[in-house]
Amino acid sequence: MVAMAAVPGRSAAAEPYPAAPVRLIVPFPPGGPVDSVGRLLAGKLGAELGQSVYVDNKGGAGGGIGAQAAASAEPNGYTLLLGSTATISILPLINSSVRYDPDRDFTALAIAATGVQIFVVNEKVPVRDIPGLVAYAKSSKRPLSAATGGSANPFFIAMFEKEAGVEFLHVPYKGTGPSLADVAAGHVAFTVADTSAVIPLVKAGQVRALGISSLQRSPLAPDIPTIAEQGFPGFEAGGWFGLFAPRGLPANVQRRLVDALAKVASDRDMNEQLLRLGLTPSWSVGEDAARNVRKENGRLRSVAATMNMQPQ
Repeated sequence: MVAMAAVPGRSAAAEPYPAAPVRLIVPFPPGGPVDSVGRLLAGKLGAELGQSVYVDNKGGAGGGIGAQAAASAEPNGYTLLLGSTATISILPLINSSVRYDPDRDFTALAIAATGVQIFVVNEKVPVRDIPGLVAYAKSSKRPLSAATGGSANPFFIAMFEKEAGVEFLHVPYKGTGPSLADVAAGHVAFTVADTSAVIPLVKAGQVRALGISSLQRSPLAPDIPTIAEQGFPGFEAGGWFGLFAPRGLPANVQRRLVDALAKVASDRDMNEQLLRLGLTPSWSVGEDAARNVRKENGRLRSVAATMNMQPQ
């Protein structure tokens, strides 16, 4: 009986929460932008909860393996998910093997930050802007190779292919880090990746930035023109990062997590570190977060329908 009492379960509704360490599933390998956000949030949330929050990297299937593990976990507050546009909004639209429903199987606790994508090529590719990339891709005898890591990345590349009337040869990778590494090494021509991951490589001269996918230039990279201003008005591709739990949390546990995250949201150091990661602090907590996620899920479903995109 003593051993059973020590195991967090549905009895969490009747005991102070948290009474044991909390697992935060990050559905991508260590080292990428999602992992960086997850570790930052784990440290700050753990301090507010007075209990350790540890990161469990479960990469694979574009984030689907980790997200499914979180969706299937006991809804007791001891398993959380570092969710993102990729795993919550996009992956169910493009991957027929996904078994979770983002609206049905998760409770949104908080959205912490937003980021945008930068289109980059390796230094061997003789283009310096988006029109040049389109012209080069159309004139090449073979499709230009594009590294795709995760799930948001191929979706955004597909959006651009539709807009520009070009077709790339998609080369899949397990995450942003490996895909960018091969572009920098000259093995793949082109990719799209988070600002936080790209800017250090741009500054080091390892890749060449062509355009950024926000509607306005980013203060983090003011010299990089938007794709919208280069002949594709309205083109926008980006994402958010936030914390989710399996649907069905006890009310006291959900309230405790939301209250703790509201304090994390006002933590100056937390937001400064998000900025250093190349992200914009864009907090919404509790029902506000849930509303924003539902809105984004609907928006991207409309985009996928416009593109006639079917799950593969």
